Amino acid sequence: MLIYRIIQEALNNVWRHSAALTAGVSIDFSKDGMTVQIKDDGKGFVIGEDLRFVEAGKIGLAGMQERADLLGGNLSIQSNVGRGTLVTLLVPYDRWKKKGLRQSSEIVRC
Repeated sequence: MLIYRIIQEALNNVWRHSAALTAGVSIDFSKDGMTVQIKDDGKGFVIGEDLRFVEAGKIGLAGMQERADLLGGNLSIQSNVGRGTLVTLLVPYDRWKKKGLRQSSEIVRC
């Protein structure tokens, strides 16, 4: 459910803020883990170097980061003004096992 909510928030941000013409979601599974990417061609935004989302008023991004932390994963956000945004979530397989999460094929079916 945490992965779903991260994707949902990222797509909500595309819809509400980016003015994108296109957006896409990719989910890749490997023996090492899972990678989710949400990419758009919208207007982009400036990300502070310290990534303090709450202090910057970016509550949705802070929630995404918190969920990634709960998964034992890593969330990165790359954005350039006028060039769109790329959100990447990496969740190592060994962390799924430690957290007691479902196998990758079960996550896709949720």
